[in-house]
Amino acid sequence: MYIDGKRIDKLLKSLKIKFFIWTFFVIISVYGIISGFTENSELADGMVTYIQFAVLFSVLAYLNFRKSNLIKSAYLYNNIFVHDAYGYISLSELASKMNKTNDSVTKEIEKLLKLKILINISLELGGSQKIMLIKPDNSDNFNESVECPHCGARITKRAGFVAKCEYCGSEIK
Repeated sequence: MYIDGKRIDKLLKSLKIKFFIWTFFVIISVYGIISGFTENSELADGMVTYIQFAVLFSVLAYLNFRKSNLIKSAYLYNNIFVHDAYGYISLSELASKMNKTNDSVTKEIEKLLKLKILINISLELGGSQKIMLIKPDNSDNFNESVECPHCGARITKRAGFVAKCEYCGSEIK
């Protein structure tokens, strides 16, 4: 797994609580605005305040919604990373799988890394932009030398990942 389930559960719980709080205050503010226009002249005096609160709490609810969408993206990224056999995935390939641009994928992954939702990956933004995956088994040995069962050639591959034999093209686990 390349996501921190405990952190996501904690974050989702706080997002749900915040969403209900922001929604409650938006409803109260909208009620104050509508009442100020229609029936209650006392509420009309504080109309600007109600409008400010409605805008503020709407923005907070929207930001909360965006963060929950970011968590959904984290699950999609995790699904792609888990099924990757080679230990890395190019940024352009990931962007095409997600139907997004390279920049938006980079920003999302940076946010998810900053929030510590995505774990066991590193974002390489050098010449060949790619995401390096680290097997979450805490081993320090990332490479291993194995023998191809089909042609007998020695292949160096990332530990725990699948590689292709350079000579016969078969997959080596």
